[in-house]
Amino acid sequence: TLTAENGRLTQAFSCVKNYEKIYEEYLTLPDELRESLAGIFCCRTVWTFLFSGIQEEGLFEFWDFCMRDFKRGKYLEHREILCRIFDTLFDIFCSFNDNYKRQMPDTGEEFDSSLYANTSSSDAVGNIQETLLQGILYAKNDKVFKKSIVVVKG
Repeated sequence: TLTAENGRLTQAFSCVKNYEKIYEEYLTLPDELRESLAGIFCCRTVWTFLFSGIQEEGLFEFWDFCMRDFKRGKYLEHREILCRIFDTLFDIFCSFNDNYKRQMPDTGEEFDSSLYANTSSSDAVGNIQETLLQGILYAKNDKVFKKSIVVVKG
C-alpha cells in the first residue's frame, strides 16, 4: 500500500540523515586524527566513508585504534564522537552479520581483567567507574572478542 511504502521511505530517509550526521561529525575531528584514520576510512563521500567503515577488517581496525589511544589517554576529548561513529558502523555491520554483539560493563562492577581492560591511569583493582569503549563479544557464546576499555578506581 502507499502508506506502507511511505513508511519505508521515511525510515530509509531517516537512516540516511543519521549516516550523513555521523560523516559530518567525522569531518569535525582534527586533521591529525583524521589523518591517523586515513588507512581505515575512505572519505570522499558519506557512502565511501560508510562502506569502508562497515567492512569487518576496517571496523575492527577502527576499534583497535580507539582502544590503543583511549587506554593511553589520547583523543579522549573526541571520545564521544569516535564512539558514536563506531556504534553506528557496528550497528550497520551487525544488521548483516550476527556473529558479534556489544559488551556492556556496569558502572560499579568489580574490575575483572579477563573481561575488561583498564586505562593506564586506572587502579589495578577496584570497581568500574566509567566505560570508555564498549567491548565486543561473540554472539553465539558470549566470549570476549575485544575487551571493553574501562576506568577503574580502588
